[in-house]
Amino acid sequence: DAAVQWIKASAELEGSLQVRILETRAGATVWSNLARTREKVASMDLSPAGVSGIGANPPDEARQRIVERLVGRLTDDFWAHWR
Repeated sequence: DAAVQWIKASAELEGSLQVRILETRAGATVWSNLARTREKVASMDLSPAGVSGIGANPPDEARQRIVERLVGRLTDDFWAHWR
């Protein structure tokens, strides 16, 4: 029989941030960047025997990590890097 053996479900928060630096006299875009990220806030696994796993993270903490990750990615161009 082709019955489903496992079911996995999850919930995620997604954030995106787009920024631009404009030259005010002409209004030209001098620099722009876009970042997107996701953070899992809940998950559940079901097996034929029942629930095999449940996990959850506080949404406020997930939002904080999203904001920190977005700001970090978008400001990276302005930090010194040595190779």
